[in-house]
Amino acid sequence: MIKKSTILIFLFFIGLVNGHLSALIIDSGSDEYNNRFNTTGDSNFIGKAYDWSGVGWTAGSRWVTMVSDSYFLSANHWHPSSGDTVTFWEGNYGSTSHTYTVGGGQRVGSTDLWLGQLTTTLDSAHSINPFPVLMHETVNEYVYQEIFVYGAQQGNNVTGEHWVGKNVVDAIGDLASAGFIQQFFANQDPDGTYPWLNSTIAYEAKGEGGDSGAPSFHVYDGQLALTGIHWATSNDPSSTFDTFVSEYYSSINSLMSGESLSAVGTAVIPEPASLLLLVLASFTILHRRRRIKV
Repeated sequence: MIKKSTILIFLFFIGLVNGHLSALIIDSGSDEYNNRFNTTGDSNFIGKAYDWSGVGWTAGSRWVTMVSDSYFLSANHWHPSSGDTVTFWEGNYGSTSHTYTVGGGQRVGSTDLWLGQLTTTLDSAHSINPFPVLMHETVNEYVYQEIFVYGAQQGNNVTGEHWVGKNVVDAIGDLASAGFIQQFFANQDPDGTYPWLNSTIAYEAKGEGGDSGAPSFHVYDGQLALTGIHWATSNDPSSTFDTFVSEYYSSINSLMSGESLSAVGTAVIPEPASLLLLVLASFTILHRRRRIKV
């Protein structure tokens, strides 16, 4: 849990927030570099080094991000319905797809997070992998770091329109008066109108209508780690707001039956077995040092 004393308040954005997102806007975006399902292959896809299999899309144009074997996160104001079919892909273009059915779900507290559950657990033979949540000890470990932003180019419900852009987390703030708390946003400012914002990365992205419920990821230890679920935008400066998932880690876990979130980051305590290995390794090193004659 991030302490209130570390939260930056950005109340001047509240009146500019739009509650529903549509197509992902990517500065200088193209099929070759940003389309996960580019028909010419993914050799130049900016996300080719990572596993996107846990991101799904329903027939009703809703986003699903798997966080355990049967549970997923979406946006409360734009979530799948019970009985909806959701499709996942093992890889990128040309990869095998698999369909599952949404069993139901519920809102996480007063946030815009919606915790859904499939009617069955993911089949291990399908190579669909849930994402860990990024859990850092301090806000500063999230901000000014590059993220991947997922969404639908032009909002079309086709596999060829799953686009991935980039951005930088500019701040983590409290938007309680808008009904949600502990949001984070990444700003898009490719023309430099707001020079204090981070705007120098390639393929800078901003969510639009239809992207609500899609995820944002940091890369941690070589893998995608879930940071946010798209919630809203502001127009001036042009910004995307996500619900900050790690802030609700305990709340989400309390709603999951028989399963739990996984986490990576500096706030994650190593498993007992890992701690034992570290202790044994330290003991071995110290023991060896004592036997060295000078």
